[in-house]
Formats: sequence, structure tokens, C-alpha cells
Amino acid sequence: MNIRDDDQRLLRHLHGKGVLDRERHERCERTLALSPERSIVDVLIDTAGIDELTVGQAVSELYTVPFVLLTPSMVACHDAGRRQDFLQRYHAVPVTNTGVEVTVGFYTPPYRTVIEALKRQEKAFIVPVITTRSAFRTVAGERTGDGQRTVPSKYALEQLDLATRDGEKVAALVKNGPLPTADILTDEIFIRAINAGASDIYLEPSASHLRVLFNMTGVLSTMFVLPREVKEQIINVIRVRGNLNIFEKNRSQEGSYAATYGGAGFQFRMSTLSTGSGERLIIRVIRAASDVPSLETTGISPENLTAAHRLAQRSHGLTVIAGPPGAGKTTTAYALLTSLRDSGRNIVTVERPIEAPLTFANQVQCDSGQQTDNATMIRSVMRYRPDVLFIGALTDADTGLAAAEAALSGALVVTTVTAGDVESALLRLMNLGIPEAWLPSLLNGIIFQRLTRRICPDCSEAYTPVRQDLAAAGMAPLENLISFYRGTGCAACLQTGHSGQLAVHEVLEVDGPVREALARRASGADVLAAAYAQGGEPFRFDAAKKLVSGIVSIDDYLRLIH
Repeated sequence: MNIRDDDQRLLRHLHGKGVLDRERHERCERTLALSPERSIVDVLIDTAGIDELTVGQAVSELYTVPFVLLTPSMVACHDAGRRQDFLQRYHAVPVTNTGVEVTVGFYTPPYRTVIEALKRQEKAFIVPVITTRSAFRTVAGERTGDGQRTVPSKYALEQLDLATRDGEKVAALVKNGPLPTADILTDEIFIRAINAGASDIYLEPSASHLRVLFNMTGVLSTMFVLPREVKEQIINVIRVRGNLNIFEKNRSQEGSYAATYGGAGFQFRMSTLSTGSGERLIIRVIRAASDVPSLETTGISPENLTAAHRLAQRSHGLTVIAGPPGAGKTTTAYALLTSLRDSGRNIVTVERPIEAPLTFANQVQCDSGQQTDNATMIRSVMRYRPDVLFIGALTDADTGLAAAEAALSGALVVTTVTAGDVESALLRLMNLGIPEAWLPSLLNGIIFQRLTRRICPDCSEAYTPVRQDLAAAGMAPLENLISFYRGTGCAACLQTGHSGQLAVHEVLEVDGPVREALARRASGADVLAAAYAQGGEPFRFDAAKKLVSGIVSIDDYLRLIH
């Protein structure tokens, strides 16, 4: 196999330590042979499933160089051009420069050829240090994967991370200090989430620790495991900021607050859940934006885009945006409303809370503290005769019935529903107070969507997936006819191989045979069969188009369809 000798040494080193068994050792060798441009560290973490701290410490031992958990505050080089040069040429970051020696951070092995090249370029002694992959990504550049500037760090949370640091050292730091305030610790969690491009922060307490997880491009990853001594402090800070009742911990609450980090505005929407091990929090990170995206920028296919525009042009009835939690339903709904901004129609929204300002609409917010519920607010708004009414979400039977009445009264009602597919969205509508007999004349259609990761265009490469994946995807007969792609990781995507997210859709238009199937109360499967017979495309088709177009990987395609 054409594998670097140094990489073979690292594999043998980990094998000898009992970290890497024979099967995973061979799998790594096959991956490196097929993709020689991939880093051995990335392969060990992503293919063999070894945690990054273990890999980093093994590299440090093998090359007898220091292991350091780098943080942005440790990096004295602020020349963006110089950092970019180091990243592109050496896959490293300059940390300090005394004039005599340059300290350089790596998460990959500091190969002798790389060190010699750095010596010639810098005309100085090179001191390599090894760090973890996530720490390297944090300090590697001035920009995050979505093109936004990185927010400066306030504290090195790695010092308190029980997942990567010895528990006794963490305990000593907690006992003897110095520790920052709970406000700074909380800010740092939010800053890390912003810099990582996370859409959600999950805080999961237990008796011994607080687990911090980020939802990044649809995948939930544990970022830190913090000691129990700071658990309640952090949670209380968030409760106060979100105007939650800090004394009421036995029921779920919702709140939000706005803040500015790195000169950019953000809104944080939070909800709590009381569990036996403590109170869990989920915090949605929303970047303030002046422009609402258009439907065309959501990744929707031309066929589905045309169908969505047809639904938007209906004069009345109910149009539903469906999908699982966090699938971007409200964003798509806003995009649909934006397509009507110049239509001369009176657009009103009823939301809880208002997620983004729409200059062309009258937006009404239903606060949890108000005595007026959603259904009453909808009926009040209808007295102003809106042509288009957007209802943030159908969450209960009263709201569902009020939405149906508004649609039957002559308004075009656009709303969102949480559902796993189109068929379950139909069932949800009936469970949310809409009489089944009303659906045939009421429902215009359903736009169902899920979010998936987009392959980074800067490091996309063609490769041959393993046969098991091809078979699971139903693509085995096409193995030699189409190319499959994946992201190898680069500076532009912070070595993740992915750049942002896009939506995958299925659009069900209720017309003709579909309306007839609903009228005779056919099963959801029969309703969809009628739609497909009329030229409608299943969700799987849109996912497959994005797969063969090289936009999504086969791994993410399998997540979508299963």
C-alpha cells in the first residue's frame, strides 16, 4: 500500500498501545491507500472512531513534541495572510515568533519535510506543538465555515473539559482557581457555538457534570463536559437572560434574549425540560439578518420551486410547510411570503415569537405571558381581512381549527407543522383540530423538507463508496455509471468537509386525483400514490438528485432516506 512511513508508524504505535484493533487498523490503511491526500489524524478520528485527544497525545508521544490545547488567546500572530499561508502550505498555524524561534501548531504529524520547509521559509528554529483537531480549527482562521468573522474567545473552556483533561487537574482548578465568572463561562459557550456555525446548543446536566453539545450542520456533537460546580451557575445565567422563572424548575419554560457578539447581532431562543438529573436546555442560535432568503437560495429543485410558487399564488386555502424540528420550516415560510411582497396583497403574521422582521407584512407576536392565546389572536386578526395569513406553527387543536376557519373564510393561510414525512403531516393536520371532511376543500398542499449537510466545494473529491453503502442507498447498479463525492476537509470548511446546509424537499399539491383521494378518506399511502401518478416526486428522488449531483455525500443521503 502507498502509505507514508510516518503514518504507518503512528498506526503501529496506536495498535501497540491497544487503542487500535486489527480490524480498524486495516480499515485505516485501506482509507489512506484510497485517499492518500487525507490526513492520518482525520482518518483515525472519522474512520476508526478514536477520540481526538487520544490521537493528539499519541502524535505527541511518537514525535516527542509538546501537546498543548491551543486557544485563540495563545496565538500571537494576527496577520491573516500569514496564517492563511501556513494553513495552505503546511496545514499548520503560527503561534509565536521570537525572531530566533517560531512555535508552530499542528494537529497532524509534524513531518520532517514540513519542519525543514518551515525552517527555510522562516530562517528560524521551528518548535512544533501538537493540539487537538477541534482546538486547531478554533485558532486556525479569522473566519468560520459560513463566512462570518470569528468572535474572540473570552476563556479557554478546554481547561474545564472533563472529556479531554485529567479530572484531578480540573478539580484542582475549580477548588483553587482562578475561575472566570458564570457570565463569562456562559458567553464563551455561546461564542464557541457561533464560531462553529452551530444552529442549536444543548445543555444536558447530570449529577457529576454538564454536557455541552452543538448541533452543527444537522449533526449533534459533544463539545465540552464541564464540572458540576459550574453547572447551576451557567444554567441560572441563561435562565435570567431569557426571562425565565429561576425558582420554577418542575415545568417546561420558553424564553429568548438578544445579544451582540463580535459586532453581530444574535437572538437566542431557549426552552427548558425538567429531568431526574436536572434541567435540560435547548438554545436556538439565530443570527440577525436584514434579508430573508428567497426560495431559490434554499436548495430547492426547479420542479419543486415551480410547485411551491403555484401554491403561493393560490387565492385562499391552507398551505403547510412540514418537517422535523430544526428543519428550517419558518425560513421557507418566510421565503414563500417574500415571493408575494409585490403582489399587492395584505400580509399578516401571527407568531410566537417573531423570528425575523418582514417589512412588507404586519407582524403580530403572541407572548406566553399574554392572556390571549393563538386561536383568539388569529380570529382577531381575521377582522382586518388579511389576504395572506402566516401562522408561526400549528401546535394545538384550537390553533388548528382557527387556521382552518381562516382558510375557509377566503384567506391564504401559510403555516408550519412538525412531521417526519408528508404522510405523517396529513395525519398531524387531522390531530390538530382540522376536521377530516374539511381537508379536501381546504388543503392546497404540503411542502415537506429536511436539512442536510452540503459538501464543501473547495475540497470535494470523487471516490468509490463501500459496497454496503451503495447497496443501502439502492445505488449499486449505478456504481460504474455515476460519480460519488465527499469533502476531504480544508481551511475553508475548517477541515469538516462540509459547508453549510441545504434543504431536501417533497411538494404535495392537492388537486384533481389527490383531492378526490382525500375526499374518499383514502390512506396516506394512497393519497401519495395519486400524487406520484400525476408526476409528483417522492422525497427520496430529490435526495438522490442532490447525491448524484455531488452536492451531498452518500452518508448524508442515507441519513435522509432512513
